[in-house]
Amino acid sequence: MQRFQRYRCRFAGRSFLAWPLALALASCAGSPTMDEAIQPASASSEGASSEGPSADVLARGAQAWSTGMCSKCHGVAAKGGIRAPDLTDDTWLHIDGSVPAIRALLVTGVPRDRLIVPDRPFPMNPVPRLVPDEDALDALAVYVAHLSEAK
Repeated sequence: MQRFQRYRCRFAGRSFLAWPLALALASCAGSPTMDEAIQPASASSEGASSEGPSADVLARGAQAWSTGMCSKCHGVAAKGGIRAPDLTDDTWLHIDGSVPAIRALLVTGVPRDRLIVPDRPFPMNPVPRLVPDEDALDALAVYVAHLSEAK
């Protein structure tokens, strides 16, 4: 009986390690490339007005920021670090900083071969699987754009 339990523990440990890999591979399937996502600039600029985004949109974006795990690389205050750039300044590395471009980048991520800064060798994973729905993704794009505007 003890021999069987040892085998079960080893097998359970291996299958536990295989699940994150399987989920990561499944989340990449069918995702558009960065070029495909940026081409149709029809992404919603929800909440954007001449006065800026509404407090509700910013609150939903902030919630998506924390649940989408953006702060793990960009930092809680979005000031960046070794893993990811500062999102509170005017410098955009891969896009122009518009809400549609930010949303497209959130959808595709930044693969390792597209990284511009050699000091930061960490790719950005696509975000849609980490946020609850399309509205949260739209709000996150507005929130990230607002971070660089609200100095």
